[in-house]
Amino acid sequence: MSAPSSMRYLSPGSLSPARPPSTGDNVSVLKGTLSFAYGSPVFHFPSQEGIMKSLKRLFSNDTHGTWSRRKFIGASIFAGLASACGVKNADLANGTTSEEIAEKLAGENIYTTFLGVAPHLPTHDHITRFGGSRMPEEVLQAMAEANDYFVDMDELTIAAGKRVAEVVHAEAALITSGAFGGLVLGSAACLTGTDTDKMKALPHPSWSKKECLIQTPHRFFYDRAYRTAGMTIVEVETREQFINAINENTAMTACLAMAEHEHAGDPSVMMPEEHVEIGRKTGVPVMIDAASELPPTENLTRYTEMGGDLVIISGGKGLRGPQSTGILAGRADLIEAARLLARRGTDTRITLAGRSDPENPSAIPQWQLDQWAKDGIVEVLGHVADVPGLWGQCHIAVLPSYYGEGVPLSLIEAAACARPMVAADGPGLRDIVRHGETGLLVPARDAGALADAIEKLSQDPELRRRLGQAARRLAEEKFGAETIIAQTLEIYGDLLGDAWPKARTQDMTDVPT
Repeated sequence: MSAPSSMRYLSPGSLSPARPPSTGDNVSVLKGTLSFAYGSPVFHFPSQEGIMKSLKRLFSNDTHGTWSRRKFIGASIFAGLASACGVKNADLANGTTSEEIAEKLAGENIYTTFLGVAPHLPTHDHITRFGGSRMPEEVLQAMAEANDYFVDMDELTIAAGKRVAEVVHAEAALITSGAFGGLVLGSAACLTGTDTDKMKALPHPSWSKKECLIQTPHRFFYDRAYRTAGMTIVEVETREQFINAINENTAMTACLAMAEHEHAGDPSVMMPEEHVEIGRKTGVPVMIDAASELPPTENLTRYTEMGGDLVIISGGKGLRGPQSTGILAGRADLIEAARLLARRGTDTRITLAGRSDPENPSAIPQWQLDQWAKDGIVEVLGHVADVPGLWGQCHIAVLPSYYGEGVPLSLIEAAACARPMVAADGPGLRDIVRHGETGLLVPARDAGALADAIEKLSQDPELRRRLGQAARRLAEEKFGAETIIAQTLEIYGDLLGDAWPKARTQDMTDVPT
């Protein structure tokens, strides 16, 4: 017997069809015990015992081998109960009984024990406010394995974005904090591009190009994300009004992918493909919200291949990853802007290594260092014996000294560990910190310029990698042990003249140290 069309949505833990039933398709099962309605979060649980009794009646005395509509619905609810209770599909296939389900559902779980929150039956679509979807075993295993390691989050963001871009057939992609986070970052990217000064101004843009144009049928609860980024929403009713509203102040247009099935056959509603066509003609970026459009799986690539400048996909829901994740995919320049905007929210940890010198009147006193550490401004390590280990934990080397440093050993060590450097522009310092090549030089005693340089490197892992590798090469070529020894011997040779060859052959182990 084929599944009734109104029940196509009852597949807890699996991908739902692209078009949900209408909000008027109300279904009541296990009368007197459980009722639910499509399109509204209505669940009634008179008692756990009552539900189990109904289930047992449903599945007992089945001697006819036929399935009525009522029994089909009941089977779907049974699958939902099993899913809610943490029963795997394999266990169901092996004959898990309603009694076993009842026992587990009636027992304590992590929600009831620690928070006093009762789980509900997953007889609904992958709705965020009801928990999204269940993550499959391979996702949980991957998360558990990843938990054993620490990686650079910027490098991970870039690498994960490249992999996702391959999957969704986009120029670039970014993993976000949910689909809503993707909407915010995508909107912000359309406002600022890669202009860091504009990024600092958000969410209060001072420029005029800040309008998000939306046709009324594409308005929805979560479009407040556009306003969160700093957009001004311009809403229009008709196609003609939409086209006429595009001007020099339009930063982007936004549309819902779900309009294709919610407004199918309505010629007054502009579909995503029409938005893309208008965007191409006008040069205005188009954001397509396809957060809940999986399945079918082809929707992973449908809207990027259609030409959407930015496409939003939920990392949970039908994709069945963590519900707190999302995918922002599309144009490389806009994705890079979104990545930079996301990176600005990450704190920079300042670590000071070494002791204060009480004999030096210009040194920062220990009490001041202690106060900074107490206020959380810096982390004060004091003397560190394992210098390579320290640089292994840091991303940037900073030395803002403004007095005569010579060529600082600390920066040579940092360069040898392939760390990009930020230093005050002065003699000695610029011998190891070559601006734009191995690091960044800033004017002495200019705190603002120093902060900007640190921020620039902290936000750009590719720049850190490039400068760090160049610093390593410079350290090997100019400050390596063999190079320094050869230069020292050359100086001795110049000083000793004819006596040098004899001195040069002397066993160096006899030289006092």
